[in-house]
Amino acid sequence: MNAERRPETFGRFLAAERLDKGISLKEVSRNTRIGTDMLSLIESENHSLLPAEVFVKGFLRAYAKAVGADDEKAVHLYLDSIHLFRAASESETRIVKSRDRFWLRLFLVLGVLAGIIAITLYVEALWHRSSPPPVLVEQPIGQIEEKKPPVKGPDGEIEPATMKSADERLEAGTVAVPNPLNPEPAVISMEPEGNKVLSARSSEPEPEEKTVPPERSPAPEPVTPAVVAVPEKLRLNIRTVERTWLKIIVDHHDPVEYSLEPGEEMAFEASTGYNLLVGNATGIKLLLNDNPLPIPGKKGQVVTLQIP
Repeated sequence: MNAERRPETFGRFLAAERLDKGISLKEVSRNTRIGTDMLSLIESENHSLLPAEVFVKGFLRAYAKAVGADDEKAVHLYLDSIHLFRAASESETRIVKSRDRFWLRLFLVLGVLAGIIAITLYVEALWHRSSPPPVLVEQPIGQIEEKKPPVKGPDGEIEPATMKSADERLEAGTVAVPNPLNPEPAVISMEPEGNKVLSARSSEPEPEEKTVPPERSPAPEPVTPAVVAVPEKLRLNIRTVERTWLKIIVDHHDPVEYSLEPGEEMAFEASTGYNLLVGNATGIKLLLNDNPLPIPGKKGQVVTLQIP
């Protein structure tokens, strides 16, 4: 039974060609001036650590020529692989964003519901506090007696005040009902038929309402326009201290390659940034807007830099 063959990719293709010819990574690095770390990343197809696409294409062509392989095939296999990698990364990013949006919406809905409940409870508490329960006065009409001031008789003696019964007061049509909350008695007019209450009024005059003039709002303060800061250009100065080669991309334009000797100086200006591929990590010194930039790596090692 034949074993299932794995699909050919750019890393397996170059590694198989190198192993068939018995060439080590150090020999390939010496012939191509590409570090062994970068060659290992190419063979393992680690897209997350590989540099920009334009640099990887150059590495693949140099690698393929060093081991006697087809460089066009290596580049074609790399483009197929990088497209699949980007599609998988975008799909994973969309899944993560969708999950984050779900939890964010859930928290917002719960927060709004909690706010509505809190506001409802607060308004209800204020309503009960501002409106006290009414006081009900209950007193049978038959037990109400009207008091009159004493009357002096012919002999000068004070006679007791005459009292009217409840029936007489009902026939008269008015009953005075004392209110414990108001010392002035309220006069209730009674209807002759059925003894129904028609109106109730107090002898105390109602207070007059005073009109309060509205307060004048203060004049609005003048608004100071915001000052928009103009972004500063990125000035890059390169000074060569050792023999090396350099490939540079300025603001996503086409790459330019240089062969540098010690003592040479170059200056560039960009708006967004730079991508550098340096053949010797210790061969150049960098200044970005007059500030030195460190370059990681050892002597003779190929490094990739993205500024900023």
